[in-house]
Amino acid sequence: MGVITQEELEYYQTCFGKAVQRYRKERQLTQAQLAELIGLHRSTVSKIERGKVNVALFTIVDITSVLGVSIGDLLDFEDDAMGNHN
Repeated sequence: MGVITQEELEYYQTCFGKAVQRYRKERQLTQAQLAELIGLHRSTVSKIERGKVNVALFTIVDITSVLGVSIGDLLDFEDDAMGNHN
């Protein structure tokens, strides 16, 4: 297994962002509310949800804490609407 490609990175960022958005909406939080709870700007949460940023590990931990999910929940791409990526 080697270094991931830019295409793979973008895929993973997009899947992660969709998972954050799904759990945020399930908890009836706005992007602004989530942003305030994790100490980020709303536009940063928007970029995370659209897969436009590489999220730092401490931010992932903050997101999981606020949303009440595990890191594994946010990284489980198998059931993602984008389908299986090989």
